[in-house]
Amino acid sequence: MNMQTNGVNRGLEFSVILEPDEEDGGFVAHCPELKGCWSQGETAEEALHNIGDAISGWLAVHVAQAINNTRQSVTYEQLTRGLTF
Repeated sequence: MNMQTNGVNRGLEFSVILEPDEEDGGFVAHCPELKGCWSQGETAEEALHNIGDAISGWLAVHVAQAINNTRQSVTYEQLTRGLTF
């Protein structure tokens, strides 16, 4: 996801914690700002790639849920109040 600010293209930034997986080998990555957003990979590079996909998926799901919740809270009366035909 990118934002445009004063003609400069700026992406959203998140922290990523990358740690070796002591039990299974490989690496585990998570994003502390996004609850439950974890991934893993056999290499550090793969884990970082996978956490990027996980962050995108996390955001897509939570934005869709927020939109759906907003739609459910708005009634027909609220939508049509003040409209004249």
